[in-house]
Amino acid sequence: MQVKRYVYQGSTGGKIYAPLEMGARMIHGATPKFAKMLSHKYASMSAQDTLDDLSMNHGRSLSKKYLQQVSEAVS
Repeated sequence: MQVKRYVYQGSTGGKIYAPLEMGARMIHGATPKFAKMLSHKYASMSAQDTLDDLSMNHGRSLSKKYLQQVSEAVS
């Protein structure tokens, strides 16, 4: 699903602020529930097994790096 959102950045550049993501408690673009599911699966399976499970059972294709980033942020 795509959602249009406003983002803000200072005039000198740098980090971008997205109020929608902050208000929704997004974790690297993942909802809290999806982030929890990813980290739980990754904690009990290898990265490749987790990615295979997500692809086969949930129709979600993710990169290994994204899985690691989200899981690290949750922990």
